[in-house]
Amino acid sequence: MTGPAHATGDSGGGLLTAGLIATLAWLPIPLGSNRPWSGWLMVALAAGLLGAWASRAVRGRPLGAQALRSSSVALGLLALWVAVTALGAVALPQWLVAALAPASLAAHAEAAGALETTVRPSLAVEPGAALVQAARGAACVALLVVAAVVAGTRRALAIVATAMVAVGTLEAGYAVLAHLARGAHGLWDPGWTGDAPTGTYATGTYVNRNHLAGLLELTLGLTLGLLAAGIGAVPATLRGILRASGTPTVALWAAAVVQGTALVLTASRGAVLALLAATATVTLLVLGPRGARRALVALGTVGLIAVLTLGAERLTGKLAEQGLGSNRPALAAVTSQMFLANPWVGWGAGSFHAVFPAFRGPELGTAAYDHAHNDYLQLLAEQGLAGALPLLTAVALVLALLARGARARRDPLGRGVATGALIGCTALALHGLVDFNFRIPANAAWFFALLGLGLGAVTRPGHRSPVSHGGTTPADPGGST
Repeated sequence: MTGPAHATGDSGGGLLTAGLIATLAWLPIPLGSNRPWSGWLMVALAAGLLGAWASRAVRGRPLGAQALRSSSVALGLLALWVAVTALGAVALPQWLVAALAPASLAAHAEAAGALETTVRPSLAVEPGAALVQAARGAACVALLVVAAVVAGTRRALAIVATAMVAVGTLEAGYAVLAHLARGAHGLWDPGWTGDAPTGTYATGTYVNRNHLAGLLELTLGLTLGLLAAGIGAVPATLRGILRASGTPTVALWAAAVVQGTALVLTASRGAVLALLAATATVTLLVLGPRGARRALVALGTVGLIAVLTLGAERLTGKLAEQGLGSNRPALAAVTSQMFLANPWVGWGAGSFHAVFPAFRGPELGTAAYDHAHNDYLQLLAEQGLAGALPLLTAVALVLALLARGARARRDPLGRGVATGALIGCTALALHGLVDFNFRIPANAAWFFALLGLGLGAVTRPGHRSPVSHGGTTPADPGGST
């Protein structure tokens, strides 16, 4: 018998699950939450969810204790990362700033001279921006925690996984319709395409096509993971949710086709290549050759359907219109110089646009750059080794935990969610080498939430149960089968 914290009828846990789903569904809508008001709303929603879970824990009804214990080191490193980010906004003694970030101290002195005033220096050259980034980082960590604890029961895991696939499918479907309408029929299309006319690329509710592609990498990765794990045998709860669309397998295939079509219409070659590499690598390591073949056949079928739907000429034209961009090597070189000038704590989170002009060479012209188009180099430049190492180590630890857990699980749902989380998060991490999806609040939040969902899936009771000699899977104590 399960305790109150795991009972399927627990109204408090149900409200927390509903709140998480509503938050994830909302975040992509207002331009990926990439505006000050929507970014702070994300922080408030995440804080509310974390507070609701903490309130339950104080009353002796904690959810997901096993997930938190299993990832305690990673969570500690993430807390350290948020603290280091926030420390950049704090005014410190001049000698301390001189020791940790002498280049930042020089920038503060230059600004004080220009303004003919005195400034108490901080590690970050833009303290306000560092505070904003610290709050957003804390919100992402909160969503990871909430997703992990919510996914502690089979029923909640099925509902949240289904909702995430559904949100990705709806976003993709809208992106396809808005693209085909090309600004007609009153469909909102906020996409920025430079000199290209409206509707040239699919952007959905995002400004940038690559950021819609980033969200689709996460949701399509989850969908492919469920398919590769053989999600045809799933709990009745998930089957009931998807009954209107036929069997779960049929519904997942339909979702994959819609998401894959939208991904192609973004013409984001970085996203397509990252998703392909992540799918092949993760499924081979976790599910073996058979699972890898199943996932790659699914991905290839989605691509074939996109070709038949859009036409081969139109599809190849989309992928050929945009490359990775010839200015990325120059941007990488400049960002590396920024990091080397302030390697220990960086220039401060969110300061790239302010510091970049001092390092820009003539090959980049006079255009303004807010991002390095490489999340890792920008992380090093803005937060130095003190911020980058805790964050990257924490994410690597969680991914390793997911890989071990996914191989040990025997039920298709738990294994599929863990595998899908690995595929989606690995794909977005690879895409980060040539873009800045982690600078978009909605995509960063989804990345951490998907990590948390996978964490809950692999730490749920019974995930290491062996398969019986008769070939059947023993009942999962986390919920009815």
